[in-house]
Amino acid sequence: MAKPQYGWRHQQARAKWAPIVERGEAHCCETVCLKASRHIGAAEPWDLAHTPDGGDYLGPAHEACNRSEGAIRRGGQVRDDKGKWIERRELGSRACPACGAPIKWASAHTCSRECASKIREASRLECKRGHSMADAYTYPSGHRECRTCKREAKAAWQKAHRESARAHHAKWKANARS
Repeated sequence: MAKPQYGWRHQQARAKWAPIVERGEAHCCETVCLKASRHIGAAEPWDLAHTPDGGDYLGPAHEACNRSEGAIRRGGQVRDDKGKWIERRELGSRACPACGAPIKWASAHTCSRECASKIREASRLECKRGHSMADAYTYPSGHRECRTCKREAKAAWQKAHRESARAHHAKWKANARS
């Protein structure tokens, strides 16, 4: 019998991510990615990663990264992308996957909580209002912003400030003429 975390809810979440992975737009969401690139290819095997307690899903991950994550937490050996067994302490000398800074602790997956949140944010499918993040604008810092929410907020601000903008423009025009 399958474990409870791999039941109907897991299948629904995996089905939600499958089209994105098939288009080749997915990135490994595990904080320690064992591959050379976080990109998950369309034909590459992948797993749906979940939190350590199994209560929520993080998103797609390379099969090797997801299946070695438990061993990393326990302090065991894991395989890198070439199939070589490496110790957990060797992972500590790796660079942070989000910013490239060295990871100071052997048990840490990123250099800071900020970098971990950047990685989680990069794997989001929807914004907090339910709009698709497929066409989200990505800033150089890695922060993603929903274009629909940004457009709606701009329209609401313009509507609220339309009269004051007209008054300011009329004042400016009067000053320019004199």
